[in-house]
Amino acid sequence: MSTRIAVSSLGLQVVAVLAALPPMQGAAAQQGAADTVRYTVTFDAAEPRLVAVTLGWILRSPTLEIDAEASTSGSPSGGRFVNDLRIETAAGTAVAAAREAPGRWRVDARPGTRLRARYRLRIDHAALRVTGSPVYDWGRTIAEVAWTTRELAFVTGRMLFLTPTGMTRAEAVVQSPPGWRTVSSWGVSEGGRLSLRASRDELREGFVAAGRLELSRHVAGSLALVVATPSAMPSRDRREIRRVAGSSLGRFVRLMGGAPRASLGMPYREVVLLTAAAPALELAGGGLAWKDIVLLAPPGDEPWGPRALAAVAHELFHLWNARAFRYRTPREGWFSEGVTEYLALRALLDEGVIGDDGYRDLMDGAFDRYRHDSWIGENSILRAGDLKFAHRGLVHDGGLLVAACIDADMRRATNGARALDDVLRAMFQRFDAGERTYDTGDVFDLVSELAGDAVARPLQRMVDGTASLGLWRCATERPTR
Repeated sequence: MSTRIAVSSLGLQVVAVLAALPPMQGAAAQQGAADTVRYTVTFDAAEPRLVAVTLGWILRSPTLEIDAEASTSGSPSGGRFVNDLRIETAAGTAVAAAREAPGRWRVDARPGTRLRARYRLRIDHAALRVTGSPVYDWGRTIAEVAWTTRELAFVTGRMLFLTPTGMTRAEAVVQSPPGWRTVSSWGVSEGGRLSLRASRDELREGFVAAGRLELSRHVAGSLALVVATPSAMPSRDRREIRRVAGSSLGRFVRLMGGAPRASLGMPYREVVLLTAAAPALELAGGGLAWKDIVLLAPPGDEPWGPRALAAVAHELFHLWNARAFRYRTPREGWFSEGVTEYLALRALLDEGVIGDDGYRDLMDGAFDRYRHDSWIGENSILRAGDLKFAHRGLVHDGGLLVAACIDADMRRATNGARALDDVLRAMFQRFDAGERTYDTGDVFDLVSELAGDAVARPLQRMVDGTASLGLWRCATERPTR
């Protein structure tokens, strides 16, 4: 298929995922008001770690909930609810709220009362400690991590929004200081104000970030990608990130035959990719926050080297492999992570970001981490998926090596007529994130269908067996373009 790819800097306009909605009238408007909570979120340039929030709603249930408060009990989430919650009626009368549990309050007011509340959230790096070291725990989902730098604040909806039980819809206005830009899962704003509408659940799953940001927009087919980088980032790093993001987006849309379809309630029309260097970080990494991508790199002279740039392509391909079609159990982590990493390294190689030597160095490193995993020889790559962050060597790196083997062996057996790409396209067509999820058997049944049992079953034994050295041969081969 032909794919249209466009790249541009964003001008002085709002690029919104959600189009302006027509106003509700009559009974629909009254019902909408009863079901809707309205927020104002204010970031402060003098103290980006502190975010002020106000909300208004009509009480239907007495419970208010927020995830950030849980961090005060030791969870390294990075968001701390400042204990200055104030609730009052529309007339200004104070309303009592009893704290029932971390992150949950019971409001003492009659149902139907119109209320407003004010509180603050502190985004706290000191909370992000794992085994005593100031590093991010990539074993936690990015949706549970808030962080900030001197000129950039990032917080997820779970951390930010105190949500009244019984509300189904939400409207929010995000206010940022002059010179700051706001990016979110619902839209991007060049100015200091962003308005959004979403369901209550969508609001909790997305993110909001504000700061001194540079934005670029990339389009491939029906999918748009907004790349947000801190203004303080060296221009060379910004160019490389944009280059890898734009080329990988086009490459993956062409490879898979189209943009990732909507799944898990996420419409893939516009995706935000937010990058930053985080002072509490020692290892580059990232993840998906709802439909969007957040990538962090450790500070240093060259934070955005090949491994960090590979993470850009890696997270982009997760929009297909993990979201458009999804694994049935954690034991398919080798495919979700390893195959995705292989596609990312191929993208860097084909784009010229790395050469043959750079590719071999990265594969050598993967094999080294694989063979030094503490479970090597005792447990399979498949079983390690249950603890994929504790056994990254087996799951991520072992899965990468298996992906290289699948690709090479299929090409050899079919004289180049079939390859891993064909497996991925077939999985995109046959599986989804709902009832048609896949497992490891499904993967190798497809390999068998495309290249024969003689190729599929020895490869499957690499995944569900404990032999360790057979993967070395695939680490040394350059993938065919």
